[in-house]
Amino acid sequence: MQFVDQFLHNILPVCSFLELFFTSGDVFAEFFFHKLSILKHGLRKRNQAPFEVNGFRLFDKVACQGEEGFIFGRRSSGYFDVRKLDGTRISAGISYKKLHLLEKRRTYLTEIRKEEALPPLPEGRGLRA
Repeated sequence: MQFVDQFLHNILPVCSFLELFFTSGDVFAEFFFHKLSILKHGLRKRNQAPFEVNGFRLFDKVACQGEEGFIFGRRSSGYFDVRKLDGTRISAGISYKKLHLLEKRRTYLTEIRKEEALPPLPEGRGLRA
């Protein structure tokens, strides 16, 4: 925290917003400062997981815990958020080691749903009544 105090008092003018974060000694403050620092050549740190993580991408169809689902969220650690197309969550965070790729994502996402059949029509009645 010595560097942060020196940074606040020598480089930046006194700003209540930054003092609130940096002098509180909070872990979030250190993370906030870490994300603020800009790398060489003016590059900023990404706040997003890579496009492909361990061979999986967003919306790939996977087998997870005996069910078919789609990857709706990816983490750089290799854990994924797997859901069905209707939004039912199968797993909020499951490792890539427990997933099996069924098919890569495409323009249209397809899912087979099993619904109950319509009840039989009464005797003597057709479709046009």
